Amino acid sequence: MINKLLPVLVCLMVGVVSPLFAQQKSTSVQFAYDADFLFYFDNREFNRTQYQHDFTQFGVRIAPEVGVAIADTNGVSHRVMVGVAYNQPIGTDYARATFRPTAYYRMRAKGFDVNLGFVPYTHLIEEMPTYLWYDSLAYECANIQGALLQYRSNKGFVSLLADWRGMWGDSTREAFRVVLNGRYQHKWFNVGGMAALNHLANSKSKNYGVCDDYLVNPYVGLDFSSYTPSLDSLALRASYLFGIQRDRNRDLNYITHGGCIELMVKWKYLGVKNTTYFGDNMFPLYSTYGSVLNLGDPWYRAQVYNRTDIFAYIYNNRFVNVHATFTIDVTQEGTFNCQQQLIAQFNLGSVFDKKAPKLRSLLGR
Repeated sequence: MINKLLPVLVCLMVGVVSPLFAQQKSTSVQFAYDADFLFYFDNREFNRTQYQHDFTQFGVRIAPEVGVAIADTNGVSHRVMVGVAYNQPIGTDYARATFRPTAYYRMRAKGFDVNLGFVPYTHLIEEMPTYLWYDSLAYECANIQGALLQYRSNKGFVSLLADWRGMWGDSTREAFRVVLNGRYQHKWFNVGGMAALNHLANSKSKNYGVCDDYLVNPYVGLDFSSYTPSLDSLALRASYLFGIQRDRNRDLNYITHGGCIELMVKWKYLGVKNTTYFGDNMFPLYSTYGSVLNLGDPWYRAQVYNRTDIFAYIYNNRFVNVHATFTIDVTQEGTFNCQQQLIAQFNLGSVFDKKAPKLRSLLGR
């Protein structure tokens, strides 16, 4: 499948990039730099459930970048950046650390944003929901590996990412995902949706079989944040989740359905987000392949799942976000599970951008 898609993607890339090199001169060339810092402490007390297990994630991640920034005569900005995302778990030695490259080309013009290479997830207009992107993976994985194409206007946005998660090799399975996300906003009403594909294939040395994970998620929402002076945020969203899971080698096919209701309320330094899911097991192949195939939160294997996040900002401005969260997880069995998080983020680039909004965390808070 990817062999058929690759020529099309190459042609699109050439069509987008080649006109840029037709410019005879540039108005400015500048040295560019940026750095993201993340501290995370995430303690999970999940000892009474079949869907999760107890563990604690504790570490730091720093991702410096350097490169060049160019503004051409058409008002289009270009940036080429290189760096590294260094993740170090606390309480262990350097053998557990990971170093992943950051290297990407970025073009911005009239609402369009084209990113190619190892692109930081922080460039996403909106974070992915937990049924698409598990927070445990978000700590570890700093970059999209492939492409991120986005368009934004005062009416909404569209975002498309292609993430090449595994290269076909002697010991690695071919794996990639594509996620499309978009929303249209009219005053306090919004409508949008997401579509995602996770594909897991074989390695050179072994025929594991081919697996697919499809998810379509249309939604409608109400956002009264601009109409409630006493609250910083008041938003409600109702979603429908439709999924298809296939294990071609074992001839297994599953069709799943579910509904999801999300409520977000923020007032000054305090906030509450409640998410209720009801429906089928969204990841029927998780017990076999885990997060190699399904990148969402394993809680969505429950038929009824409620997550309540109660969070408080310790400090939050345009370049710093420090907040603590207490999470309550309940499923149809009625068991009570909890989670405590302390997350601190710093972004160097926002220090110099006086118009930047308050820094948003990688978990959307």
